[in-house]
This record gives sequence, C-alpha cells and structure tokens, in this order.
Amino acid sequence: MDIVSYPKFIRIAKDNNSVVATEETDPARYEWKISQFKSVIYIAKHQKSLIKIIMLAEDFDKEVRLQQLAAQYNLAPEIISSSPKQIPDATLFGSPYYFIEMEYLNPRVWNQIGAVGEDVDEYNDVLCRFIRELVEKTNIYNVEDPQLHFYFNVETSEIKMIDFDRCKQCLDEEKEYFINAMYEQIPGLNCNIMSRSVGGVKLARARKNKSRRRNKSKSRRKNKNKTRRKSRRK
Repeated sequence: MDIVSYPKFIRIAKDNNSVVATEETDPARYEWKISQFKSVIYIAKHQKSLIKIIMLAEDFDKEVRLQQLAAQYNLAPEIISSSPKQIPDATLFGSPYYFIEMEYLNPRVWNQIGAVGEDVDEYNDVLCRFIRELVEKTNIYNVEDPQLHFYFNVETSEIKMIDFDRCKQCLDEEKEYFINAMYEQIPGLNCNIMSRSVGGVKLARARKNKSRRRNKSKSRRKNKNKTRRKSRRK
C-alpha cells in the first residue's frame, strides 16, 4: 500500500482507507470506520484506540480542550495524542486536517444509549447523574444533540460522552439551567423521579417522607397551640 509519511505525526494511505500511528512502541494500523460531516474515524485493529481526523482548526482546538477536561473526571475517552498543529502540506479529501488519537469505546462492552427512538428507562438514573456530574464538574454542556453521544459500559456501569465539537461551557450560575436543558433534549429521560439513593430510600420516597414529617410537625405545633389556648381559658 502506498503510504504518505509525515514526521512525528501519522502516516495516511493515499487511498484514505487506513492510517498508521508513528509511535515506535505501538505502530498500530487504523482502518477506516466512518466518514462524518467534518471528520473521519479510523479504528485500530487492536480495538483499543481510534484516530479522528478533523478538518477545521476551531473544531479541533475546542474538541481537544473540552474532551481532555471531561476525561480528567473519567467522563470522556482518554486522549492518547493529538497533532500540535496542522500537518504540513497534508490534505484529506482535498482539505487540510488535524488528528486526535483516543481511547476506543469498543461496542463489545460499550452500548450507545439515548439515541433517537431508543428507550432510556434502563439507564435513566445513571444518565441523569452523568449529565449533572458533567455540567457541575466541567461546565460543559450540549443542547444540540446530546442523545447521540452517550455510551454505557456493561461491565463497569460507567458512562462516557464522545464528540465535543458541539459542546460549550457555561458560567457557574448557569449550571442548573443547562443541566435541565440537557435532560429535556433526551426523549423519555425523567430526572425528576431519579432513584438517587438517600440512606437506601429513593429520592421520590424521601421527598414524600420529608413532606409527611413537615405536615406532622405542623400538626403537632397546631395541637400544642390549641392546648395552650385551652389552658389559658381555664
């Protein structure tokens, strides 16, 4: 196969069907997986990493920055390496490009959840918690198409999000607004009845019990006041 070489970066085949990472300790070959609107994905044959080719500089800079931030909290795939600048004189489909090499969420253990038309009941609680954690810890949110980018690990029960090019960051005082905005973007997701454990009791039940205690407390105060008034009359 005719391979074009780029020192210190990656090598990409002229037919665009494969790329080779130049890391000497792991010269892995990556095979073409899918072409998207502004990027191309190549999956490593060892199924542990992928290379994402990105055409636009602004998309590349933002995606690397936000994904690295989310990955610090284990909320996104780890970035293994990335091109520090555009690869000199290199083009893919006639456009200059950048690349990100990252952890691959293998579908053997990572299930996409929240996609259009998919029932999210099974993942309701963990997805609600993930969205809240993402926004609270990183200020990152996506209100354009968040339902397309969540993956659930069937072995560890963790969630990670991919594709940060449509993500933005909010101010601290805006976090609650964008947490709820992301909730509303996912059909079938109901975070108001999330079964967050409170001493082994579901949140909805805990709120109900709290309301009952408040009513009992009001009733006791009311009875106590009645007793006092009766005592004064005597």
